[in-house]
Parts: sequence; structure tokens; C-alpha cells
Amino acid sequence: MKVFLIESQTVLREALTRVLKLESNITVVGSCEGGKSVLSQIERLQPDIVVLDIDLPISPGLELAKDIIDRQLGCKIVFLTSVNSGGVYLREAMKLGVHGYLLKDISIGKLVGSLYDIQAGSLIFSSSLEMDQSVADPLRKREKDVLLLLMDGLETKEIAEQLFLSEWTVRNYIYMIMRKLNVKTRVEAVNVARKMGVFFGSMSS
Repeated sequence: MKVFLIESQTVLREALTRVLKLESNITVVGSCEGGKSVLSQIERLQPDIVVLDIDLPISPGLELAKDIIDRQLGCKIVFLTSVNSGGVYLREAMKLGVHGYLLKDISIGKLVGSLYDIQAGSLIFSSSLEMDQSVADPLRKREKDVLLLLMDGLETKEIAEQLFLSEWTVRNYIYMIMRKLNVKTRVEAVNVARKMGVFFGSMSS
């Protein structure tokens, strides 16, 4: 796995580089504090994962992540930050479609494990994020009902029968669920809901 680090604090950037290099299956192909040359470096080095802070002084992390995605550079994006807010930052990160949002107080073991999981296709968001209700619970009750049945493996027709809805209505709910969670498939919707703790006790499992 090839990793590129973007961190404005030199000590932290160098420490992360040294620690990750100890992993036999991780290669740190580059690191920097941000700036105009980042995109060209990523394009040239072709990392699998870009790990960056959301609060960069030179170029904002969200803006940089959007540029990486817009350029279709083929890498997954993980925010590693001290910004423990589940409000605007997390909402915008989810809209962009990043693959992880981790806090800097994470242990090295969990960070490495998270990177492996993300490389394998998982979406990883810190469980200790202080999320506001609009981010943590973006779904309406009926959308949650549909998502619960999706989690049980039911198809559209079966969900419609269980909830006494038309198949068209169920498809519309599923469309809205995927749009709100910024995913493209039903499986991704279920995975995001579980990772983000979307249900916050308002649903039974």
C-alpha cells in the first residue's frame, strides 16, 4: 500500500512517516505540508491513500481533497485531524466521498489497521467524533425503516410488502438514503450507516 502524507506540523509529519515505514506492507511515497505542488506530486507518485489534515494553513484540507477527487487521481482520501467536530467539517467530508475521518489521538495500531481496512474497501470514521444531530442522524424515520430492512437483506419488493408501500415509493426512499449518505450502492449505504452510528438509538437492531 502506497501512502502520501499531507501534514503542516513538521514533527508530526516526520513521526508518522517513520512509524508507517516500519510496516512491511506500507510505503510512504511522499509527504509535504500542502501547497500548490501537492496535486502534481500525487499524480506523479500515484499513492493508494492520501492522509491529510483537514485544517491546513496553506490550502484548506477540504478544498485540497475536492481537487484530488475532481482530478480523478485514483487514490482514497483519509482525514487525520485534531478537529473533533461532527458538524460542518464532517458533513462536507462525507459529501466529498472521503474514505475516512480519523482523529489525531488515535493509536498507531488503530491508524495502521484503519488504513488497511480502507484500502480493502471499508469506510472508517472515528467513533469518538462529537457529531451534531443533523450529521449523525440525517435520515427520516421511514428512510430508517427501509434501511433496516436493507440491512436484513430484503429486496425492494419484499420491503414494499413489509412496510405496505409501493415498490416505486421504496425505490425513492432508497434513492434518498443513498443521496443523503453520499453513496452509490445499497451495500455502501448499510456500511456507512453502521460506521457512522447513524441510528443513535432511535432504531432497534
